[in-house]
Amino acid sequence: RGGGGGGHPAPRGRPPPPPCRTPPASSRYFRQTTRKRFVDCVIDLRLSRTAAELVRTGRPILEIALDAGFGNLSNFNRQFRKRLGMTPRTWRERFRIADPGLLTCQKSTGFRQKSARDPGGHSLY
Repeated sequence: RGGGGGGHPAPRGRPPPPPCRTPPASSRYFRQTTRKRFVDCVIDLRLSRTAAELVRTGRPILEIALDAGFGNLSNFNRQFRKRLGMTPRTWRERFRIADPGLLTCQKSTGFRQKSARDPGGHSLY
């Protein structure tokens, strides 16, 4: 038979999937495939979610962090600042959409605010 898992041969041009029967083997395979540690991908996904929510809602930062899976505010603030270059509070103040009604749908560029200038007078696009 095909000699792999399940008796099915691997698709042409692709190596068979690794056995990954242990956590270290799974971790190695993930890192070789994505060039990132699994934990870093999880943190990036959590931060992406929190960054969007900080801009869209007025919910407390602690509540948003805990809902995203961060164990405490200190770790959340440290990871946020390390990966996004500013604190969650600064992120919210800088990118907050004051009135979602100001958004317009544009064909290929997605959503944009009607005003093309930030509070400092700099062009946003």
